[in-house]
Amino acid sequence: MKKILLLLFCSSILSICRGQYLEDFESPNCLEDNGWIIMNRNGGNTWKLADKAHSGNQAIAIDSQGTQNEEYLVTPCIKVKEGDTFSFWARSNYSFNKESFEVYISTYLVSVSFLNENRLDKVEEVPSNYTQYTYDLSAYAGDNIYIAIKSTAKNHSLLYIDDVKLPSKYHDKDSPMAPDEIHPKFNAVDQEKNILLEWEPSPSAKSYIVSVGTTLDNIKNVISSKEVKQTSLEISLPKYNQQYYCTVAAKNRYGKSEVCPI
Repeated sequence: MKKILLLLFCSSILSICRGQYLEDFESPNCLEDNGWIIMNRNGGNTWKLADKAHSGNQAIAIDSQGTQNEEYLVTPCIKVKEGDTFSFWARSNYSFNKESFEVYISTYLVSVSFLNENRLDKVEEVPSNYTQYTYDLSAYAGDNIYIAIKSTAKNHSLLYIDDVKLPSKYHDKDSPMAPDEIHPKFNAVDQEKNILLEWEPSPSAKSYIVSVGTTLDNIKNVISSKEVKQTSLEISLPKYNQQYYCTVAAKNRYGKSEVCPI
């Protein structure tokens, strides 16, 4: 999911505005092309392009569908300089059943737990007319950061986001995040020789590389760093009474994530 380095002939306008870039969600492929990450944590509805835009024809929206949302819309990696701000316009679909959201920031995006450590804002009732929300990023000057808008509502309504202004420096082509929630857990004991490895999907990953060995520092491959597209793999270990280490790394066309040990 990429979006920010667009050529002038692209239909999604990523315009410069006082040293910032404006994401208007007009292109049908804007999220993937420009580096946006969508993290759907509870299996319900997720962020999708929609009408009722603040400007142009499209915004991005999520339907809370009456369930507690935990869906993150995450910016590409941003390089912050002194005086930079982050802003967007938001609205609820109705004047009743108003939506809510939280804004998080992370200097190292590996999993949702990292995002949740630094909350910038919590908005309980978003008006039904578009309202702008702006955040000073000066405290992060010199850092590479991710910013997440987390939908938290459960009101059978929609939350719309549009015209997001990002600082002018960013990384438009990012390798994926490391996989999360891997099973069996690290240091698991008394395992069978045939083990099913499972992990949560990594946003923007196209495949996963699984390696197995007898040391963690220098894994000697038992399964030749097998590359798979699914989020599970059954492996057969050579013998009992032997300690093995497994690692899983996410991969896309821009590179690989850090490895997660098992």
